[in-house]
Amino acid sequence: MTLKAFPTALTLLFAVCFPVYADFSSAKEDLKIIVAQLDKPTTLYCGCRLIFKSEDRYFPELNSCGYAIRENKERASRIEAEHIVPAYVFGHTLSCWANAPKGHGREQCELTSRLFDVMESDLHNLYPAIGEVNGDRGNYSFTNRINSGSETFTYGQCKMKISPKLGEAVPPDRAKGIIARAYLYMSQRYNLALTVAEEKLFTAWNEKYRPDKNECRRNELIELIQGNDNPFITEKCRVL
Repeated sequence: MTLKAFPTALTLLFAVCFPVYADFSSAKEDLKIIVAQLDKPTTLYCGCRLIFKSEDRYFPELNSCGYAIRENKERASRIEAEHIVPAYVFGHTLSCWANAPKGHGREQCELTSRLFDVMESDLHNLYPAIGEVNGDRGNYSFTNRINSGSETFTYGQCKMKISPKLGEAVPPDRAKGIIARAYLYMSQRYNLALTVAEEKLFTAWNEKYRPDKNECRRNELIELIQGNDNPFITEKCRVL
């Protein structure tokens, strides 16, 4: 069941009484509902203001964050639901992915694995991002810095940096805490292994970059719809 109506308190109450079935398509619709409840919501990495054109369509205002289109104007002009922990990371170890024809792992898992559906649609791991950045980031891991000698994708005043050669991305400070708490949550909830370096990095980001009121509110709204919070956010929001 997808909540089609424009966001209202009644819509969220309906979601509590009738939990949403876990699938990515429904989750993307619910993400719009949640984001619309926030105070001046923006995109994850670049901080572009979100414009809601209708009950089921929203767009990034690129001028609001000084975003410069790198290459793909079509994807730069739309919002996509970014998996902070990429689908490949939580899906490729599943048998549905491993046994699928090359290049069809995600498709096969969506058709056959209930566990994959739940992970793919977990709202605590989904954030609105500019489509071009989402596409460029792909499955790349996050890091604190990229060597100056590596070719890097940049986006004007948006401080996101992506190195296709290294398969790494350096997010702006505004997104580091959000990223860390999503990774720590997904690791804990679904028993996903983090490398020693990842655990150290995300623990540090979680401590240094605390959640703002929007992140706390978002966590509460997701719990209403999905039935569970992100404890790494809840813990820090108690002291705000």
